[in-house]
Amino acid sequence: MCVSGFTPANNGNISVRISENEVLITPAGLSKGSLVPDAICIVNMKGDDIFPNGNAKSSETPTHLRIYMDRPDVKAVIHTHPPYATAFAVAKIPLNKPILPDVIFHIGDVPLVEYGMPSTEKLADVVSKYDQKYNALLLENHGVLCYGGNLINALHRTERLEYYARTIFLSSKLSSNIELHENEVQKIVEMKESLNNKTKKEIYF
Repeated sequence: MCVSGFTPANNGNISVRISENEVLITPAGLSKGSLVPDAICIVNMKGDDIFPNGNAKSSETPTHLRIYMDRPDVKAVIHTHPPYATAFAVAKIPLNKPILPDVIFHIGDVPLVEYGMPSTEKLADVVSKYDQKYNALLLENHGVLCYGGNLINALHRTERLEYYARTIFLSSKLSSNIELHENEVQKIVEMKESLNNKTKKEIYF
């Protein structure tokens, strides 16, 4: 993510839920490209440090924990500031055009979440209004949140979201006819629902 420009300077945060009451989360103020295992913080679901290591936990910990409380199926949350997706968040434009089958299948619509002051419970509150229905969120004038059943799934959603935003931005300069027909979109949705019904859980690729 750091090499891709998703987490400039010390921006962004990552967490993984490792048990019912334990969450690993990146520390505040450190570049994600220079993290070492001992720097990772461990907190409980109330946000209390379990094993203090001298680092302050991410200031966005409340938002991560709120997603875990709202979505028991989620085991990893990634917050980043990728350029194209963040540009849509700043321009206050949701990413909801059906143009790429893999995005429809793996992410779905990405709504614009109204502004909440970063690092506050207010942000957690506004995220909580959307996180049960969607798998990725645009944070108005801030960045993006992606989450999933494991860390790789959350990362893939982050990468797909930025690819999706960049593709919409570029293709809309070339043509106004960029969306798939609604019948084709419905086929993709039905395929995903069919696979989920067979496995009795969400498909994580």
